[in-house]
Order: sequence, then structure tokens, then C-alpha cells
Amino acid sequence: MSKKLFGTDGIRGEYGVYPLDSESIQNFGKTIAFWLNEQTHQPTIAIGLDPRESGPVIEKLLSEQFLKFGINVISLGILPTPALSFMTKHLKADLGIMISASHNPYQDNGIKLFKSNGAKLSDEEEHKIEELFFSSDVPEESKGESSTFSFAQSYGQFLLETLPFPLDLSGLKIALDCAHGATHEIAPEIFEKLGAELVKIGVNPDGLNINQERGSVSPEALCETVKEHNCHLGIAFDGDGDRVLFVDSSGELVNGDQLMAILSSELKNDAKKNLVATVMSNLGLEKYLTQHDINLVRTKVGDRYVYQAMIENGYPLGGEQSGHIIMLNYSPTGDGLLAALHILSCYVKDDHRDSFFQKFKPVPQELRSLRLKDSSIIETESFKNEIKKIQDSMKGVGRVFIRKSGTEELVRIMIECEDKFLLEKELQHILSLVSNS
Repeated sequence: MSKKLFGTDGIRGEYGVYPLDSESIQNFGKTIAFWLNEQTHQPTIAIGLDPRESGPVIEKLLSEQFLKFGINVISLGILPTPALSFMTKHLKADLGIMISASHNPYQDNGIKLFKSNGAKLSDEEEHKIEELFFSSDVPEESKGESSTFSFAQSYGQFLLETLPFPLDLSGLKIALDCAHGATHEIAPEIFEKLGAELVKIGVNPDGLNINQERGSVSPEALCETVKEHNCHLGIAFDGDGDRVLFVDSSGELVNGDQLMAILSSELKNDAKKNLVATVMSNLGLEKYLTQHDINLVRTKVGDRYVYQAMIENGYPLGGEQSGHIIMLNYSPTGDGLLAALHILSCYVKDDHRDSFFQKFKPVPQELRSLRLKDSSIIETESFKNEIKKIQDSMKGVGRVFIRKSGTEELVRIMIECEDKFLLEKELQHILSLVSNS
């Protein structure tokens, strides 16, 4: 059954337009109140948001409905999405709500839901909420209570306690890009507390500049900052802090595949030496893991599918090429700060820092995101047959994967092949197919 309200990562879209218009947001708040009240008496919801300008309005609309229908509300203010996940469990709340559109521009926003254990909702739970949303059921009115809580101390302490040894970043010059987003206060605070010298960009949110030419989606400014200031490395978060990418000392971007390769060292004593990644991860990562006796388990695109495979099989590490990394021994959701600190723990004890971020040689790969007039072309039999011919032409030395984005009106194309000439030829073939749609 396809979902009508939720995408691959909660509800997301342009603020003011369905499903994020005022009436729909209020209806959603009422729906969540009905759903929670069916499960427990006087439930509590923890709410957080990123710095985009529409966040406080959405929080107010939701909170009014929660309080009206007997839900207690704890407002956590601006914080990273993984901190919201942690605080939901830490505060023993029945539900966590993060108001964020992650890496999207400020005009967009979204609503992400977290269970009491800090994990995202399952497809089945989202289906149930959708049924209630489109029904005429109304909860009984009752009075809830509101309160505020500061997250930084509890969350910061949790992050540092996950590290294998006390981390000392003294002597390291780090360029830090917080995307004018939710990590703009806590990330610099933690890294400076550990002794790092920081060159900070993307730390001045004004409600309109989140992800704008900054952060993991636009890392060019960070790459230049690393080179200009002779930094040892750079770190970029996205708007809500659930992704992280690095930049090496030469100013080259390091994506999530290389970061997962680095973190795979934590699997050496694990009985199940498996790393979970999506179909988008590079073949070079797969070969590197095989050389280290680690199996790569691939899933559909989306951190929820990575998490599902991890939780079902007891695998502790997984993630996406985009830098969305889940370390299940510590957190049930992707956490950019958590992953960054563990990467740094590996970095400070490595004797070969010049090559630290190049654990494997990637197979040549091209990614395209296209906005098509009619994206249904990729579902047609004729298109699928053409793609199969392309896959056959690669004869086991490459892959092609095409999908609709779950968060934006885009078609994503990924093609990789050890033969660069063949890669370019088949990429142009694919682009010609979709350009005729």
C-alpha cells in the first residue's frame, strides 16, 4: 500500500502548501493526539526544530492541538534531529517530533516522528496515522501541560561517553560548516571543548539561509576554507545534523562511503561482520570490505531501510553515501555529530593521516538529479528494457540505478563502471532517453 502523506523521511514539502498548510498541520496534530491517546493515558511529546523561519509557526500549530487534546508537550527548541531522537528516549516521552526539512532549502519544511526508543516510525505505524488523518475521527478534548528543556548538556555527555577513549583534538585545525542549521551551537561547543582550533562557517542562521551554499549538500565553501586556512580537515553537517561529510587536508571531499570504510574498523571484534548500505554505495566500498572479511548488505535508498535491515539482523553499522551514518550500538538514527566524533577518534591515532580518508579507490561513478515534466517514463516497460540492455552491456563491471526521489520532485540516476568510456557512453544514452519524456 502506497502512502499518501508520508515520504521516505516523514512529511516534507513547501511550507504553506499541502500537506504543510495551516489546516493540514492542525489536522495532523489532532490526528497524532487521537493516535497517542488510544495507546496511553496523558502521553508526552518532545518537540524540536531546525532554524528555518517556518519552524516556530509549525510548532505552535501542532502544540496547540496537542495541549487541547490532553497531550503534554516538552519544547526542546533548536537542536539536531539525532539529538531529538536521543532526548525523546532520555525524557521518557511517548513520541518525538522534529520539525525540519533536513537538507532542503528554507522554503521547505517537514515533520519527522520518533518512537519512545528514539527510532523512526515503521511503515505500518505511518499507515495507521494516515488512515486516521483522512478519517473523521476526533479525540476527546482534555488539557495538556507545556514545558521547556535544554538538551545540550545531556546530549553532549551522551556523545562523549560513546567514544572508546577520551578524545583530545589539541593541535588540530578543523574547518567546520554547520549549514546555518541545527548544529550551529552544539558542534562548535563540543569540538572546542575537546581542544580543536576551529575555522567556522555556516554558523549564523537567520531562518532563510539554512543549507544555502553551505553544509554537506553544498560543500564547495568548506573545501575552499580548508585550503585557504591550511586546516588538517573539514567537517560539514546538513541542516538538521543527521548527515556528515569530511574534507581532507588537500580540500577534497570525503563522502559517506569512505567514512563507513573507516568506521568498519569498529566491526573487527563483532560476531556479525556486516555493514549495511544502500544500492547507491560505490563498488569500491564493496571490494574494500570484502578484502577485510566484511560483508556489504545493500538496501533500498533511505535511512529507514538501512535501519530496518540493521535492526532485523543485529548489524551495528550502516549508512548512506550522502553521509547519513547509523551506529546502532549507540543510536537508532543517523547522527552526524556521533559519526564525526568516532571518525576523529580513528584519525588521531592513525600514523598515516595523509591517506587516512582514502581507504579505497572508488569505481568511477556519476550521479544526476533531474526534474522531468513526466517522471512516469522510468516506470514504462520500454524504458526498463533499455536500462536492462545498459546493465547487460556492463558485463559485471558496473551498475545503473534509477529512482524517483522520496523527498523532492526529482528523478535520481546513478551509474558506475570501471570502464570510464563505457560509463560516459551509457550515461549519455540514459539522459537521451529521459530528455525525450
